Amino acid sequence: MKSIHRNNSGFTLLELVAVTVLIAMLAGMIGVTGIKRYQARNLEATARRFYNLARYARYLAINRHAPCKLILDTEKRQIYLNLQSVDQTTGQVRQVIVKDRYCKPIELPASISLDNIQIMSFELAATYDSREDANHDNNADETQSQKVISYLPDGSADAALISITNGKKSYTLTIEPGNARPRIHNGAVDQLEQSIIDLDLAS
Repeated sequence: MKSIHRNNSGFTLLELVAVTVLIAMLAGMIGVTGIKRYQARNLEATARRFYNLARYARYLAINRHAPCKLILDTEKRQIYLNLQSVDQTTGQVRQVIVKDRYCKPIELPASISLDNIQIMSFELAATYDSREDANHDNNADETQSQKVISYLPDGSADAALISITNGKKSYTLTIEPGNARPRIHNGAVDQLEQSIIDLDLAS
């Protein structure tokens, strides 16, 4: 009789466990890298929206001939514009949240926050030069959780430095008081000497 030879070339249990562990490690590394890239893209997208909102505030103040306010609400985690409006019937002046095709309030994601907010009125900006003096703000519309950057119809605004961060990477928005033009810098406030990213040109 012919002997029957069985094929014993299959994987052993130890080999299967080793392959499973290796696949799990690779998946974990890919997952961590993917999360970091997503967080970085999310932060850049939020910084871009913040920058565009600051530009639009200047545009509205000049073209509507009315003061416009950029509100930073750290408690509700929102950034939005308030435009001064006069009721044609009653003549009352009121603040209206701007919502149109070009502008919508920003809801900050859970992983992103505003940091090191420094705002100085246009009058004080002409007097103080150092960043340490930038927290001397006399804006009466501010509360503990809300910070206000005011834009005037003449094209001026409060000077401001605001960092937006996810805890690992930061961008800093600066607003020049004389012409109210915003700029986005790569890094936190203490890193402003590094390269500047113009998100308007990068789009």
